Amino acid sequence: MAVIVLDKMCDLDEMVSKCGRKLLVVTFSSKNCGPCRPVPACLEAISEEMPDVQFVKIEVGKDDEFTKRFNIKGVPAFYYFRNGSEVYHFEGGNLSHFRKMVEELRF
Repeated sequence: MAVIVLDKMCDLDEMVSKCGRKLLVVTFSSKNCGPCRPVPACLEAISEEMPDVQFVKIEVGKDDEFTKRFNIKGVPAFYYFRNGSEVYHFEGGNLSHFRKMVEELRF
C-alpha cells in the first residue's frame, strides 16, 4: 500500500477516526533533520511488505499545529493508531524499533 502524504490536521483526524481495526502509522519528520533522511525509504519498503497497515507521512515545522497537538519534541516521531485512538508512540531515528512496533501492533 502506498504511503499517504498529508499536510492538514483535518485530513489526519479523518484518517484516524476511520482507521477502524486497521493499524494506522503516522510518521512526523522534517526536511532539515539528519535522522529523518532514511525514513521515507524505510516507509516505502515496509508499506510494500505490509499492505494491511496504512502509513502516513507528515512534514512538520518547529512550531506548527502537528507539533503542538501531539507535543512532538523531536523528529522523526512515530505514532500508531487503531480504532480511532493512539496505541503507541516514540520519537527518534531507531528504524529497527519502528519496524518491530509495526509488526507487533499490526494484528
